[in-house]
Amino acid sequence: MFQYLLRRLFIMIPTLLGISLVTLLLVHLAPGDPVQMQLEGAIGKGTISAEEIEALRRTYYLHLPVLFNPAPEDGAVVNRKLMEDLSQNDENRRERAVRRLSARGAVALRPAVASLATANPESRRSILAGLEPVAERMGLKEALAGASNPVSFWQEQVQALPDGSGEGATQAVEAMLKNPTGETREAVRRLDTLALPALHRALQATPPGAPEAFVLTEELSRVAGVDLVLNDSDPPEARARTIDDWRRWWAPRRAEYTLLEGPARLGAIFTETQYAKWLKRLFTFDFDRSSRDNLPIRQKLGERLKVTLTLALLSLMVSYFIAIPLGVYSAVRQYSKVDRTLTVLLFMLYSLPSFWVAMLLQQYLCGVDVNGLNLFPLVGLTSIEFANMSFPEQVKDITWHLVLPIGVLTYRSLASLSRFQRVGMLDVIRQDYIRTARAKGLPERVVVLKHALRNSILPIVTLIGMHLPSLVGGAVIVESIFQINGMGLETLEAIRTRDMNWIMASVTLTAVMTMGGILLSDLLYAVVDPRIQVGGSNT
Repeated sequence: MFQYLLRRLFIMIPTLLGISLVTLLLVHLAPGDPVQMQLEGAIGKGTISAEEIEALRRTYYLHLPVLFNPAPEDGAVVNRKLMEDLSQNDENRRERAVRRLSARGAVALRPAVASLATANPESRRSILAGLEPVAERMGLKEALAGASNPVSFWQEQVQALPDGSGEGATQAVEAMLKNPTGETREAVRRLDTLALPALHRALQATPPGAPEAFVLTEELSRVAGVDLVLNDSDPPEARARTIDDWRRWWAPRRAEYTLLEGPARLGAIFTETQYAKWLKRLFTFDFDRSSRDNLPIRQKLGERLKVTLTLALLSLMVSYFIAIPLGVYSAVRQYSKVDRTLTVLLFMLYSLPSFWVAMLLQQYLCGVDVNGLNLFPLVGLTSIEFANMSFPEQVKDITWHLVLPIGVLTYRSLASLSRFQRVGMLDVIRQDYIRTARAKGLPERVVVLKHALRNSILPIVTLIGMHLPSLVGGAVIVESIFQINGMGLETLEAIRTRDMNWIMASVTLTAVMTMGGILLSDLLYAVVDPRIQVGGSNT
């Protein structure tokens, strides 16, 4: 049994990877740009700049290739492209490059100062203009204003910078954390963006409530120009969220402040891609945040999945509880009036669209129509006064709200499962051992329930693996019509707004549920039929 489980789990890994890859490709084939759809209307109102759009694209790794990155960008490549833009005659392109130079700061200081010697007058003015905010961040504004030759001034500053190994920045940050005085913080300030990697590493290793975390977020906010600073009045949840926001900010920008050499550059061909970033989230169960409301996907999954699984599992139990007796009865009474009537009714139910049935039930059983009955709640899972109810009243309230949604989820699967059970039962009761049991004089009830049922149930046991995920998928319609805040309703909204993180997470979770259901079906085989040895020679 244990070896069998390990083997099946091992097979699930490449299957899950393939599903996640296909899902990613399908998302990219969908029309429209997810960032543009998310910011629909904002750009035209002048509230979103081109830099903010690019930053948002980087947040979702949309600036990276999907599968392979033959030319991965690092700090050196970004700086080289930046210098090329600063030397262009296109004024708009050069202005954008000036803003990027100001943001990159000390990381781009060496190539920028080196370009001053050969740049034309217009490009030289652009470079110097881009370095002015850098001087202010480094505390050199007055020194720059008093310098007779700005080029010579910046050349002196370049000579004072540490090498690109990062050891100097790490030592400066460690010294600041041990003794956060004005002198140590000034040393970190002189490093500007060169200190970003060391500051980020230190922040992720520091507890949110520690005094060092306050100092680190202040320095990071000053260097990066991002207003994410811890405050004494922040509750623990808000402090942890701030630390997580810095992690999310840094993750898509890390490559811009590092150098890729040797094996690291070779590995970046495969790791600096959208698919690799998604796989990392998948295996760490960290799906980042929703682009719609900026809430963590993990948190939303925990809230929505409980609702959808409750609906799906209850529907599964009800459908099997009703379908098995119906199928058995139809098989034992084959071609009788009851069998024919059940066949017609069940196929009629199977042909009815679920959205139409749901709206019809709302119309005539929820008081929407003036001539209808007001028997069940119209939407939601609980009443408005649910919090003030006693426990028995709460159970009754939830049960009453669940009747119609579960009924809509159940009726179609009820038709198919009962037919499968009927076919399986008909095949079994024609076997020789059933005739032998009857010949021994056993009551028909014993023959059917003890000898035939256990073997005839095998076909529908295999359907559990695919049935549960299909119910989760069907919950999209049910939850939308009945306004139930589960995965279905959330997925529908995510598709409409192109919330890639949620779509990938929900599809991957459904794939895991499907593979888990198939594994469960195999294990149930051994429970239902002792002749089957799981993991043995009969498998």
